[in-house]
Order: sequence, then C-alpha cells, then structure tokens
Amino acid sequence: MNFRPDDSKSKTDATREILPAPTGWFSVYQLAAVRGYTESRLLEKLIRDYGSEHPDWFKEYKDTKGHKRLHVHPDLYKKFDYNEQLERDYGDV
Repeated sequence: MNFRPDDSKSKTDATREILPAPTGWFSVYQLAAVRGYTESRLLEKLIRDYGSEHPDWFKEYKDTKGHKRLHVHPDLYKKFDYNEQLERDYGDV
C-alpha cells in the first residue's frame, strides 16, 4: 500500500495520543463554569482577545474524566482574571 506524505501526516495526527493537561491549565469548559459563561461565549472572547498573539495558550488535553477538551494556559487565566475585575469595576473592557 502506498501512502503520499500528506496521507502519513494525517494518519499520524489522527492517532496522536492526547495527554492529560499540565498543572495549572484549565479546560475552557471548567473556566466557563467557574465564570458563569457559556463555553462557546467564553471561547469566542478568549480567542478574540488572545488567540492571535498567543496561539500556544490554547491546546487540547484530556480533562480529569479523560475527555479531549480545549485547555488554556495559566498565563491566560491570570489575564482573564484581571479583565474580569476591570469589567466589574469599570464596565465592559
């Protein structure tokens, strides 16, 4: 059976093992629940505000139940915390 280079890459990506999240990373689902957002609304906000500048802050990992979920870097969580405080104090930022 012959594989083109593109075929082998897609098969490798498809079979890549999803690892557990490193310490400090939060799933978008988890963060949304804590903050009272819907998961999709929070994800839109995070990607709009930080996605192009910090694409490495968004990665798929296993959650504590073994489900594949998008997780965010601890530095993004810290920035989000700060923005939430600004919103409470001064309105939408």
